[in-house]
Amino acid sequence: NLNATISACEKGERWQRSLGLFETMQNSHLEPNIITYTTAITACEKGGQWQQALGLLELLWIADFTPDSITYSATISAFGKAGQWQRALGLLESMQSQTLAPTAVAFVTAISASEKGGHWEQALGILKAMQSAQLIPGIISYNATMSACGKGE
Repeated sequence: NLNATISACEKGERWQRSLGLFETMQNSHLEPNIITYTTAITACEKGGQWQQALGLLELLWIADFTPDSITYSATISAFGKAGQWQRALGLLESMQSQTLAPTAVAFVTAISASEKGGHWEQALGILKAMQSAQLIPGIISYNATMSACGKGE
């Protein structure tokens, strides 16, 4: 099963191999599914490859799949780790505008992205949005928001 192999590469932080398998799958006329795309995006996130993650998300849309909260969270995390906080926030907003309820993970990764960029106001806003969405922020949410406040100007 190619999905399992891509997942094994993702877990082993071998993003290049994950993408190679993804490409092999497409060239073999096998249709990737939402799990395939999400696993490849997660591999890119772990490898710090936000551009590749974005490219896969765009391919997912072109293939007429609807990203789920796991796909969004992985892509938001890829953006956040790379300091692309604006893209992370934009994707969180896109997720909400599509009436897909962001998970706690999506909110936390967006808070962390804001924190890395030193944007405390955005971090506070995301924390409030998380609470408004009836999600209970955890220690990581509060720590990242406090850290953003400490870095803010």
